Amino acid sequence: MRMLRCADTGLLVELDDLDAVLGLYAALAGELPAGGTDLVPAARTLLVKLDPRIADPEAVRCAVESARSRSGTLEDGGDLTVPVTYDGADLTEVARSTGLSEREVIEAHTGTVWTVAFGGFAPGFGYLAGGDSRLRVPRRDEPRTRVPAGAVGLAGNSAASTRAARRAGGN
Repeated sequence: MRMLRCADTGLLVELDDLDAVLGLYAALAGELPAGGTDLVPAARTLLVKLDPRIADPEAVRCAVESARSRSGTLEDGGDLTVPVTYDGADLTEVARSTGLSEREVIEAHTGTVWTVAFGGFAPGFGYLAGGDSRLRVPRRDEPRTRVPAGAVGLAGNSAASTRAARRAGGN
């Protein structure tokens, strides 16, 4: 774990993986360190936002160290079922890349309970974790200039479903 100051308004905690981020997030979410105002998780980092008028950076550092040793578990936010029609341009490419048939890709994707791990770069965009390891595919060499609202994408060990049309680099 490495901690980096972000001016006087934040402490960026770098961790090994998403599980470590979510564990630390859960441990800190119940009781923010004194002067902490918010937590922003990402794939391998957790930003602890600070109120510079009251936060003691060294005390926050110690609180983060302590919280890491008691990493928690997040409350289950419930299930959300997202209806999907598998007819996009990339289904054949994903099947070829994974060595699965198109039907097997669909079964692997629908047979997985995905977890929204953290928010993405746009409103309504969440990075999903916990998928079937057979669905790991590289990002596209050239991002699509437009992906329709409701599209499902795979890239690396993440997936996403977007509510709005956008540019994308996944499959």
